[in-house]
Amino acid sequence: MIRSSCVQPAYLLKKIKMNTLEKIIALNRFFYRTSIDNQTVIDGKFQFSGKLLLDGMVNGELEGRNHENTTAVVGPAGKVNGDIKCRTIMIAGTVYGDVYAESVFLMEGARIFGDLHYDKLEIDHRAVVNGRFVLRGESAESRVPSFPQPLQFIPKVEVGMNLPISGM
Repeated sequence: MIRSSCVQPAYLLKKIKMNTLEKIIALNRFFYRTSIDNQTVIDGKFQFSGKLLLDGMVNGELEGRNHENTTAVVGPAGKVNGDIKCRTIMIAGTVYGDVYAESVFLMEGARIFGDLHYDKLEIDHRAVVNGRFVLRGESAESRVPSFPQPLQFIPKVEVGMNLPISGM
């Protein structure tokens, strides 16, 4: 049996006060294919593949390459001034632009100033969205209830109302 004298990172994270997204980022930092630090600013369209961790700033469109299985995580210090397009996105930072993704997760601290286009959406009650929620895809039309006949207006009648009586 081999024993290690180093302390496991998961154990340390239990002791440190962090929100859920910060713990996820800390545990998985080495699994992100691309990581943009909080001192980095990128101007222009930025394409990525695999998983992206954004703690810096992107002034332009952020896009998952070739619509493959891409995941973007905008950390608490992350900021995007442009649209985001990928398969899955987790946001805890600020986005000034529209978001297009199959799965959108808005975490604590997320601030979105644009429209959300999604198939699946999860929102923390502390997230802020200033824009429209657009359910996309073929399944979006099937989720809207349909009525077999047009709705009719039925007036409310109260006791003591003077109503015209016809036929007398």
